[in-house]
Amino acid sequence: MNEGGRVVLCGQIAVYNTDLPYPPPLPEKTAQIIAERKILRERFIVLQYKDDIDTSVAQLSAWLQEKKLKSRETVYEGLERAPEAFIDLLNGCNIGKMIVKVDDP
Repeated sequence: MNEGGRVVLCGQIAVYNTDLPYPPPLPEKTAQIIAERKILRERFIVLQYKDDIDTSVAQLSAWLQEKKLKSRETVYEGLERAPEAFIDLLNGCNIGKMIVKVDDP
């Protein structure tokens, strides 16, 4: 990362089933790089910005459609895999949004 970069931390589901604090501790080398480059790690809760949600969703949706943002998802096919997907979500096995895709009726 560039000097003065920012890392946003949101959510903590992946550590629900661990004894780790949130955010989890960094490896020593990573912590050293963050300190040297003056990188800011900042956590937030979505509800801190509840007054901005409508505007933010509209802007993010536009950026997704314009391909200015990329979204990553973990997709499980079939409703019968929902329990597995839920367990994997709580264990931090997903990348991006966890989705269970069911067939159209």
